[in-house]
Amino acid sequence: MAEETHDASMTIPKAMIASFLINGTLVFAMMMTYIFTLVDYDSIVNSREGHLGIPYLRAFANSTNSIPAGAALAALIVVLQIIGVTTWMTSCSRQIWAFGRDQGFPFSGWITKVDRGRTHPVNALVAVWGFVVLICLITLGSSVAFNAINSVQVLAIVSTYLTSIACLLWRRSFGDPLPASPWTLGRAAIPLNMVAFCYCIFLGIFVPFPAVLPVTVQNFNWAPVIFIGVMLLSALYYQLWAKKRYYGPVVLVQQRTGDFDSRKVREPSRAKMDSSSPGLFGVSSMLEFWSSTRQSNFAR
Repeated sequence: MAEETHDASMTIPKAMIASFLINGTLVFAMMMTYIFTLVDYDSIVNSREGHLGIPYLRAFANSTNSIPAGAALAALIVVLQIIGVTTWMTSCSRQIWAFGRDQGFPFSGWITKVDRGRTHPVNALVAVWGFVVLICLITLGSSVAFNAINSVQVLAIVSTYLTSIACLLWRRSFGDPLPASPWTLGRAAIPLNMVAFCYCIFLGIFVPFPAVLPVTVQNFNWAPVIFIGVMLLSALYYQLWAKKRYYGPVVLVQQRTGDFDSRKVREPSRAKMDSSSPGLFGVSSMLEFWSSTRQSNFAR
């Protein structure tokens, strides 16, 4: 989504920090209020709502001593969930569109196709929506499988954070200086990276642990098993097919610095993406960048 943002090198860091400060403060206040208004924890957990996985409904009703008031508070949660789903769909669709543009997905040509006159990657949105529907349908057959798939996202996110932070720490400590950027943490960068790295290590160790004892098939944490399986399938897919076609963002960085061989770069198919769409800033700008860098390298 940074490709669809003007002055992304400054706008994105500011938005991330502002989001952390604002949301963190509000969530902390909400969490403290929720905890101190719990009347009877055992009755909430053992209630019908608790068994359905939505204990906060019973907590709202018990705290307010009113079913309508509890329903009104629950409605606010639903509104927040709808807003959250909208942002998640937007970010996920752009992410798979960008990854598909680099030929990292099967059926990348269809995923990255943007028809003339449209301002959004509709095919990518449909792909995300389809996967969400399929995952939700799993709960009709097995809630254990659904919870396992749902819990693996935490481990996956932690692994991506851990990898990127580790690369930054290595580069800042032992590698060449990072390229100049309008946004920088200065001397606080390495200490903050180290704190974040240690926190990710902590999460990576304890997230795979079972939530309760004794461990059974129903409450076993299947997240690490699924995560390892997905990693193995991804590695197999890369070795058999993707490594012949996939050139990731590193190539774009090398193009800007001039440290790459243009003969090794496969230009994405322009027929799959229409740069004339006026509202799709990311598609048009990236196509222009690919074209300009390719022409400049042929000129050299």
